[in-house]
Amino acid sequence: MGLLIDQPIRSLFNGVSRQPHTVRLPSQVQEADNVLFSVVSGGFTKRPALKLVGKTGLDPSNPYKAHAYARDANEQYWMTIDNSGGLSVFDALTGEEKTVNFYGSSERDYITTGDPRNNIVMVTVKDYTLVVNRSIITSMGVTSGGGLSGSVATFGDLPYSASSNPPSDGVVYKVTGAATGLDDYYVKYVQASDIWIEWVRPGLKNAFDASSMPHKIVRESDGTFTLSRITWRAREVGDDVTVPQPPFIGSALSDLFFFKNRMWLVSDEDIYSSKSGDFFELWPDKATQVLDTDPIHRVAKSNTVSPLRWATPHRETVFLTSANSQFTLSGGATMSPKTASVDMTTTYSTSSLARPVTVGDQLYFAASTQRDAVLLEYFYDDETLSNTAADVTKHVQGYIPAEISTMDADPTTGMLFAVTDGEEDTVYNYTVYWDGETKAQSAWGRWRTRCDGIIGLQCLGDRLSVLVSRGGDVFIEECAFVPEAPLVGMNFNPLLDCRVAVAGDHDSDNNVTSWTLPFQHQAKAIAVASGDFNSAGREVSLDHDSGDPYKVSAKGDWSGGDMIIGLPYTAYVELSRIYVREGENNTVLGGRLQLKYMKVSFTETGFFEVEVTPDGKPTRTYTMSGRKLGSATNRVGEQPILSDIFRVRVKGKGDTTTIAFKNETHLPFTVTSATVKGFFNELSRQENA
Repeated sequence: MGLLIDQPIRSLFNGVSRQPHTVRLPSQVQEADNVLFSVVSGGFTKRPALKLVGKTGLDPSNPYKAHAYARDANEQYWMTIDNSGGLSVFDALTGEEKTVNFYGSSERDYITTGDPRNNIVMVTVKDYTLVVNRSIITSMGVTSGGGLSGSVATFGDLPYSASSNPPSDGVVYKVTGAATGLDDYYVKYVQASDIWIEWVRPGLKNAFDASSMPHKIVRESDGTFTLSRITWRAREVGDDVTVPQPPFIGSALSDLFFFKNRMWLVSDEDIYSSKSGDFFELWPDKATQVLDTDPIHRVAKSNTVSPLRWATPHRETVFLTSANSQFTLSGGATMSPKTASVDMTTTYSTSSLARPVTVGDQLYFAASTQRDAVLLEYFYDDETLSNTAADVTKHVQGYIPAEISTMDADPTTGMLFAVTDGEEDTVYNYTVYWDGETKAQSAWGRWRTRCDGIIGLQCLGDRLSVLVSRGGDVFIEECAFVPEAPLVGMNFNPLLDCRVAVAGDHDSDNNVTSWTLPFQHQAKAIAVASGDFNSAGREVSLDHDSGDPYKVSAKGDWSGGDMIIGLPYTAYVELSRIYVREGENNTVLGGRLQLKYMKVSFTETGFFEVEVTPDGKPTRTYTMSGRKLGSATNRVGEQPILSDIFRVRVKGKGDTTTIAFKNETHLPFTVTSATVKGFFNELSRQENA
């Protein structure tokens, strides 16, 4: 018979692993769909619902650049730009479309590109959203008029008002600086104040072509939005030698960011800043000296050509990444032309699609192999005194398809969300938790949304806001980062995607209540009675209208309140194979573990199933319905929510039996830990006998 043992699985919060079962942590699992992993609960819970915020009216067949930002807790927006230069703005909290003031063909031309997702970059600061089109070549404007009135060797040689030949107002002279060793510079006479001021050489292209430069979208005081060109200050001193054109002229911009009270533009291997405190001033004040407030130009140099793609402020520096190299821009407390430096730090191959994101002290950037996505965790190593990056997808190799196209993160919960080109309807979720210097949690899972595609996602405040395509419509939906409190009049929060609360119309002749939905029911929509009804929490059987994809109905009069209706999603977790462990979770391989049963600890749960599939045998399903004889929560007409232990017969070998948890309902479930009991036959003892 062997030795009867109890094998505990004390926690289940470390997510999916693709390593061999024998080397995994007991807290890792084989599959994890639509769940959250938490060090607080010690296990996993069905993820919160993607609640419908509003229908946008966007055409899902168009490609979009989607960008969201939070002005404050009560004012948050989604912006989209399509491939014809169409700009739309929506309230991310209500779904209401905002007014975009008229803009002309020139502005539309700048934001028009056949691939807006990859060619448009949008960065928001306060009420300004700056837009970069990576397919537009920057250029200078028209040549200025006028000419030089003369040339002198020194400033003292200039004519003055009391001379026999006083200068006219506005005349420009060149000062060669031959006697002082200074470079040539130019001065203009201002008659009203009788002074010469430093000036720019006439006859040059001194102003930017604003149609080729970044544009701005401004939230006006009346709540409308305006797309327009930016007024850039022209060069006012020097010439093409002493004050040369910025290095990005003649090239396309790849990114834009704000750091140390400056706006920075990224182009090829160059990064170039505005003046300190003046974001739209890209020229120095003087040609004859360098000031701390002047624009800064630095080059990211390496042994290979490394055009920069993304720039992400991180801690006290800026992380710059190209296809094969990473750099850091730093400059101390006061960034100036004298202190700024760019240094190469690492040489990882990276993906160009997704902007890197930060979570606390860590920064994450994407890479890919031929078929798999890779996520690298970039940090400063105090032991080696250098920057390094760890592959946090190493233990899930083959799980995430290439390549990551969009990602964002919430630093409060330590959660990162990513969408890939390989599965555009799925959100891959990474949760990290640091206990001091120890990484206590590194958990991967995926959220299957049953939508047609995810256009954009952004962490806004305490929730994930998502722009999704479903059945020919585009919706704004949102999901909390943690399980939500029960709804009013209910003892749980219904878990249905695209969820809405909607009033019904009662047909008294046929005693049928019908509802018109903002989304297509797909013959799958589920209705749950809200707290407005005595049967709150009860699932109401729906008829899905085959002729109208937006209409559902139910027998009886349900017009007395709102019905909660949405699309179900399946939470599914398959455990790793079970082995005897000893010491520091070391797997005992020299034996056979024959499982008898499993005890599952759960909390705040209404329903789940456990599917047990011994090798070569049919699957057996055990159901925890929330109803327990004698329990105070087991009341007629009320959905019980229970915390207890559920016993499951296994009767199979630990290393070949599949054990999985499943919840296809609108009810919550949280599994915190488990214990298996079985007989262990140690092979070495049998051989010695």
